[in-house]
Amino acid sequence: MQAGAIGATLRGTITNGGTAMDVSAASTLELIFTHQQTEAAATFTAAFTNTGTDGLVQYTTTAATDFPDAGVYAVIANVVVGGQTFTTTPQYFRVR
Repeated sequence: MQAGAIGATLRGTITNGGTAMDVSAASTLELIFTHQQTEAAATFTAAFTNTGTDGLVQYTTTAATDFPDAGVYAVIANVVVGGQTFTTTPQYFRVR
């Protein structure tokens, strides 16, 4: 993905113990991105890629400021289902 890209879609699968987690009833579904060099963080509301029963979520960039800087980013998901909060382990990707 290019820094400043608008309309770029980032997709991932939320898992629990290696199995896709049903997040269709989530009351909170956030993706938190942190630039590893500057430590700047941004939280975006994620959307289901399908119905959420397969754990697939996505975020589509809407502004050049969503990912303004090149570098390595970490992403974690913060999900609340049935009053329980789940936070994923970080995954990393590069913005050019």
